[in-house]
Amino acid sequence: MDKKNRIIALIDFSRYTPAMLQLCFKWSEIAEAELVLLHRVAGLIPARATSSQQEMLSKAEEEEARKKLDQFLEGFQKKDSAKVEITHYNIVETVWKMTEDSHYNDFLVAGLKGTNTWKSILLGGVTTHLINELERTIIAVPEQLCTDADGHCNFVPGKVVVMVKDRFALNEQALNNLLDTFSSTIKGVVFVTVLEKGKGTGEDEEMLSRLASKYNDKRQTSYKVFEGDALEEIRDYVQHDDDTILVTQKGTRTLTDRLFREFFIHRLVEDGSMPLVVLPQADD
Repeated sequence: MDKKNRIIALIDFSRYTPAMLQLCFKWSEIAEAELVLLHRVAGLIPARATSSQQEMLSKAEEEEARKKLDQFLEGFQKKDSAKVEITHYNIVETVWKMTEDSHYNDFLVAGLKGTNTWKSILLGGVTTHLINELERTIIAVPEQLCTDADGHCNFVPGKVVVMVKDRFALNEQALNNLLDTFSSTIKGVVFVTVLEKGKGTGEDEEMLSRLASKYNDKRQTSYKVFEGDALEEIRDYVQHDDDTILVTQKGTRTLTDRLFREFFIHRLVEDGSMPLVVLPQADD
């Protein structure tokens, strides 16, 4: 039996929340997915409080959180379709329990911070923990989904730019799931790799060509090899169209190498207002 699609958004009431909600409602509509808005309360309850006092304070925190979330949801026509979950427990453990042996096809959404080191890039470290601990597809959302310079917007998954590294097997099962789940809007896939200048492109170009051929049955595909510090060239190539998302994979060098860290994250995701999708690592 096919699993029902579900999007779980980690809401923290930060400045990233409006863009996250905007993306989640749109993507859940496209995927016909259930949308869950998950928030963890601070849990500021005195240790010496009686059990009745703890219960009262706990309920007060939950009520306050729901009021704040209602404020963020004002203006969304389908806000009543979202399921709200409030937890007092560790957010990573909560998500793990929700998704382990799940009857859903789950996608997790969290906010993305525009800094140039991977460990500090994801809001509050929560998304980093999710990537490390869970084998799930993570969608990281920047503060804005439209660029100021040219007016390009990335509200829906239309063009998918997949970062590929030759030493790591691409998780094709996870990529296929992403493409199938959002098949109604994804019209193009571009496979991209960045090489050291002077290394030669033969084997890498052959690898990208095979991938492009493999995925061209349902949508337009292409590939591109970049060398060295071709930052402006890469930016112009990737940001040419609206509705672009960047896809990388857990465990690959693209999460830590200098070109990806300094340019693709900081410049493409934040300055380019582009969502980042991190696929789980491929099985050995």
